[in-house]
Amino acid sequence: MRGDAGADGLRAQGGITDEIRFYNALPNARPINIVVRDTTLGGYANPHQDEGTDASGLPPHAASIVRDFVKDSAIVAAIGGLTPGLAASDASAVRGTNLPLIVLAPLSDDCAAVRGRSISHFSSVVSVAGAASLEALAVARLVKMRGYHAIGVMSEKNVKPRADEAVCLIDALSRDYGGGGARALSPRIADLPTLQRRAAKGELDGFVYFGPAERGALVCGAAGMRRLRDDSLAAFEHRGYDSSTLPTDCAWVHRFLDDREAGRLAAMRLASAVSSAVGSRGTGISLVTRRDMWRRRIIVPTFYGSTPQMRRCAAGSADRASFALVPARSWLKGPFVVYDRRCT
Repeated sequence: MRGDAGADGLRAQGGITDEIRFYNALPNARPINIVVRDTTLGGYANPHQDEGTDASGLPPHAASIVRDFVKDSAIVAAIGGLTPGLAASDASAVRGTNLPLIVLAPLSDDCAAVRGRSISHFSSVVSVAGAASLEALAVARLVKMRGYHAIGVMSEKNVKPRADEAVCLIDALSRDYGGGGARALSPRIADLPTLQRRAAKGELDGFVYFGPAERGALVCGAAGMRRLRDDSLAAFEHRGYDSSTLPTDCAWVHRFLDDREAGRLAAMRLASAVSSAVGSRGTGISLVTRRDMWRRRIIVPTFYGSTPQMRRCAAGSADRASFALVPARSWLKGPFVVYDRRCT
């Protein structure tokens, strides 16, 4: 990674390196060699060296690295996708190839985690962070907890994945409440001044804004929503934004998985698949191949202690994800877990 995400990339790499070093030290382990290619074109010893630089070229550059891995038969699997944009780009690069890919960020799932659709096929890509629409389920739980009955929904402008999450939230609320309880206005017609006027009239008692992916989803009561401004939404996109300035009845619902832990989980999945491949072919095996990795189904999501009966359910994602409020609030101090509805 380069730009402001450089430190995040180094933390993820540290988690991967530590886990692989631990695996390689085990008795009879088939050593795993890590090939590091990053979008810094060489990397930075100081993660702050290039803060503030433009990172708009990261997804296509990351995809080109993954395509290079596809061409190199010595590479048996890849780990990448530190952010949702990079994960989507990396996943696209391996589509139709035989290279298994583990991404660290959520993958778009067309609301499948909300709708509970079962998927019978395996994917070449797995995410350790869980499906993207788990975020919508987390927000829906918070809306229910706060007792909101009519909410306005918005998403970051011109960012399709965030608009998709807004649609998934509406779907989740309609499935949870049916014809009664909480309901949401269509995000396609929502703008902040209009929603604030409706809140002032008592027509809305809640507000959800799916902001930048790294920030999460903002949930407010009517009072907090009325205190927001259009320039507040713009401020959320800035790196120096301070969440402590939010109104007291607003908080971000943020996916609770730090970069180092994501890297460690991905490396665990890789090491488990290699160990399984070696065990199936005997200790005399000279090399583990991509075919071995496919046979051992590296792409089966077994994260977070999934039971064997749950392994296929998420079809490319961990079966659950943890979320927390930022800043923490007295009525919800700790992280909470949301399960993929394909797994329950």
